[in-house]
Amino acid sequence: MSQYRTETVSMYLTAAELARNDFIAIVTTRNAQGVDLLARASNGKTVGIQVKGNGKPDSWWYTQEHVRPSRTLFFVFVNRKMPGLAGDDARVQRAR
Repeated sequence: MSQYRTETVSMYLTAAELARNDFIAIVTTRNAQGVDLLARASNGKTVGIQVKGNGKPDSWWYTQEHVRPSRTLFFVFVNRKMPGLAGDDARVQRAR
């Protein structure tokens, strides 16, 4: 699967997971810098989400120097090829 397709699938998987958990999820256009999704909670708080999709097992490229701390920007990492998963199964990992 191409990297573009992996990132697109990861973005929509994340939006679906947010919707399943009672958030309103809005997908931005692909050229929106820094934010792939906007998520609004039932309390009215809105945050930006940057989704990073990966099709390789245990391979991530983000370090602290790539990210500016923010209370309104979150990162979601989706790995479509985690060990133990078959085929096109995907798992969204939650970071705390």
